Amino acid sequence: MKFLRKTIVHTGLLQLGCVAVLMSCVTQHENLATVPKVDIDQFMGDWYVQGHTPLFIDEDSSDQRESYQLDSKGRIDTEFSFKKKGEWHHYHPQGTVYNRTTNAHWKMQFLWPFSSDFLIVRLDPQYSYTVISVPDKENIWIMSRQRQMQEVQYQSIVDDLARESYPVKSIRRVPQSQDPIPRGH
Repeated sequence: MKFLRKTIVHTGLLQLGCVAVLMSCVTQHENLATVPKVDIDQFMGDWYVQGHTPLFIDEDSSDQRESYQLDSKGRIDTEFSFKKKGEWHHYHPQGTVYNRTTNAHWKMQFLWPFSSDFLIVRLDPQYSYTVISVPDKENIWIMSRQRQMQEVQYQSIVDDLARESYPVKSIRRVPQSQDPIPRGH
């Protein structure tokens, strides 16, 4: 009986701890600075990465492209393509809109059951460029609809992010050639 009482107490404490962690996550997400509204249909299509915080899979790569397509169930089929050491790589994470009021906070799932926050923190009114980040601001992607972005515009975006304490020194400019980017499978 003593063992059962101890197990119930530990289980209750574990559940209480899980609720506290979940509540802190909800509170954290409410305070994230995203753009006020995204027209999800207009956001779909190809975006060329102009600058990013390198990850181990795309470090020293070129010709990065993110492609988004809304499926019939409201999920966002994504293709992330890039060239590294002369070879094309294609990844296919699945996105879902997490905040349906703004459409600016997505969950991106690269490996089931894990997902990452994907925050649209800048978006040109004509949808010609966007900036994606994460809650701790440690990862940044500056993307445009065109393969090439004018250096003046790119630097203006970086300067704007620096004013809001984004770690812009970690951003790497992504080379974009004129070579066609193949679609992956």
